[in-house]
Amino acid sequence: MIVSLSAALLGANLLAVPVADRIPELRVEPNCRAASVATTDMRATDSAQMSEKDATDLCVKTENDAKAKLQQEWGQFTVADRNSCSNLAELGGGSTYTHLLTCLEVARDARQLPQTDTNVTTTGQGSSSVLRSN
Repeated sequence: MIVSLSAALLGANLLAVPVADRIPELRVEPNCRAASVATTDMRATDSAQMSEKDATDLCVKTENDAKAKLQQEWGQFTVADRNSCSNLAELGGGSTYTHLLTCLEVARDARQLPQTDTNVTTTGQGSSSVLRSN
């Protein structure tokens, strides 16, 4: 009995896939339905409005397109970014592939920005701020 329990636990560990190794499976339909209802409610006076079903279908298509792009580019993002953005995308239940893709792209692109002078400080408020080099 002890051997079979150990083997089962070992087998379960072998089947576990780290978050960064796979694109999370997100349920986008509820989010798309909610967004479609909100969108059609806001356009209630617009005679050319899209039906809730059509808006939901378009949203789901957009999400499927984002998932397909993620499948192509997943390996190009760092493991840390994949973990961080996947965990963020799965929080709260309002998950979308477009949010996940945007998070990954922003993290990647931010790393590619040129380094700035760390001795620069700002003074003032709003658009009248003055940059001063120390």
